[in-house]
Amino acid sequence: MEITGPTKKFILGVLLLSVMMLLSFLVPGLPPEASAFSGSPCPSYSIQDVFDDPAGNWDGDQVNNSDELFNGLNPCTIDTTQFCANGGNPLCQYYTYVYVGYPTACQVSITTYPSANYDGDGIPNNDEVRNGADPCQHPCPHPTNADLALNPNGSWDADGISNVIEVWQGTNPCDGYTYNPCPYYSLAQVNGMPTLDWDRDG
Repeated sequence: MEITGPTKKFILGVLLLSVMMLLSFLVPGLPPEASAFSGSPCPSYSIQDVFDDPAGNWDGDQVNNSDELFNGLNPCTIDTTQFCANGGNPLCQYYTYVYVGYPTACQVSITTYPSANYDGDGIPNNDEVRNGADPCQHPCPHPTNADLALNPNGSWDADGISNVIEVWQGTNPCDGYTYNPCPYYSLAQVNGMPTLDWDRDG
C-alpha cells in the first residue's frame, strides 16, 4: 500500500504530537511563580512590588515600604529624615539606643531626639546610628570610615579641604596644620605657605 501526501502528513503530525507528549512527561516543567516577594527590586520598583512586600524596608530607613508609598516617599531611597523628625510619627520606627558615660545630652535616649546632633558634627543622631557611627562622639581626633562616609565633603578641621580629599592625600582631616591643597592648589596658597612641601619631594 502506498502512503499518499495527506496520509503522510497525518502520520508525521501524530508522531510529532506523541514525541511532544512523551517529552512533557520526561522533562520537568518550570517551577511555579513564587507568590511571596523574595528581594528588593530597587532602584526600579513597581506598586505591585510594594503590595508583595508591604512590611519590608528596602532602603533601611525608619518607615516600611507601604507607608512610604502611601505618604509620597520612595521605598528605595532613605528620605524619611523630615517625615520622622522630632520622634512623634507613629509610622516611624525609632531606635532605642541609650549611651551611658557620655556627655549629658547622650545620656538621653537617641529615640527621644533622633534628628538632634549630640556630637556637633552636623550629622543627625539617627543617620549616625543607622550608618555605624557614634552619635555621641565627634569624629575628631579619630574619625572612622563610617564618619567619613557620612560627611565626605565636610571639613572637620575647617581648612577648606574636604575630609575625603584629605584622606585621599594622606593628610589628617582633623588637623588644619597638615594642610595640603594638591592637586587643586592656587598661586595664593603657594605664596601664603612657601616653606611647606605638599608633595613631599624634599
